[in-house]
Amino acid sequence: MSRLLIAPIAAIALLAACNGDADETDTPPNAADLPLTDVPAATATIEPVPSVNVTVPSIPPASEIQVPEGFTAYLIADDLSLPTAVTVGPDGTLYAALRHDGVMQLSDIAGDGFFEQRTQFLPDPSAYNENTGLVVSGANEVYIGDRGRISVATDEDGDGVADSVTPIITGLTVGLHQNDGLEFGPDGRLYIAGGSTCDDCEETAPLAASILRVNPDGSGLESYASGIRNTYDLAFDTQGRLWGTDNGSDGQTAPFCATIDELNLIEQGTDYGWPYAPECDPYSNGTRPVVSLGLHTAATGIDDYSGSHFPTEYQGDLFFTLWGSYVFAPEFDPELYRYTPGDDAIQAFSTGFVSPIDVHMDLDGTLLVADYGLGALYRILNTG
Repeated sequence: MSRLLIAPIAAIALLAACNGDADETDTPPNAADLPLTDVPAATATIEPVPSVNVTVPSIPPASEIQVPEGFTAYLIADDLSLPTAVTVGPDGTLYAALRHDGVMQLSDIAGDGFFEQRTQFLPDPSAYNENTGLVVSGANEVYIGDRGRISVATDEDGDGVADSVTPIITGLTVGLHQNDGLEFGPDGRLYIAGGSTCDDCEETAPLAASILRVNPDGSGLESYASGIRNTYDLAFDTQGRLWGTDNGSDGQTAPFCATIDELNLIEQGTDYGWPYAPECDPYSNGTRPVVSLGLHTAATGIDDYSGSHFPTEYQGDLFFTLWGSYVFAPEFDPELYRYTPGDDAIQAFSTGFVSPIDVHMDLDGTLLVADYGLGALYRILNTG
């Protein structure tokens, strides 16, 4: 695939694109003419996580989803109310965050691969709104990010409902965007994707438009990297490197410049250059993105493939979703994409989604893909 081109972009404002139009007189630069951040191929030997035996669901494949030859997609949960994130605990429990309806624990009671039972994990889901961050610790503690807050929930009696939900961080900066993706790092700390308060402005809030890092108990909150407008999700790869999907400016306020969505390699203490005014060129200052994710694409979920269920050439790759836009025509369709570190372009992997918003590798090495628009959860298997 050729190097991606820059064109006008839409970003997510709490998962919904903003109304308005960018100034059509602006002509964004061509990414093919601008340097990207070089990412060398992995130098260490990647040891894939051993996958347990994969059971093929005994339900019909999802014919609406197109996957490469040798793969099959299955619809494993539907009628979910605006799913925003999906994750799996170390005990194999599957969780889905719903934008306005708490967190669901999903169970496959019939054993056919379809998760027909949904248990509301939060005892008071109405107290949590704009749920977009979800990760489970090694101790099966469920970390939940909603607007301006990070909470930890535990289920001591195993009934599928949290016995306690404790806020460990409150008062995070919110505005046009909020805190979104959560991920634990190799250092045992929790990493938080913190969004900007505006479309394009000089932030006054010290922790806005930053990647944050904190101890698991909520202490020691700090800015890990800055100048990143609206990172929706984070993932550590098999080399311990941190990656994030970032949403560029919409161009609906002065200086009326839209900027690309980005795939960033995130390093401590690094400034990634946002805001970009007056030139509105994301390559003009700060650390450049690894690759352009196009304009109007709304890059969302991301995960590293560290399993052994997929063929060898996929190990160490990054999978991510482009959500699309309700306002603009996206440069690239809402799909599941693949990126191999060291390449200069992304590859479409799976199509047929409406608004794919998260991707997560299950313990067995299969991929889970949540679709916000369809209210659905899919599983992709290597069946070839």
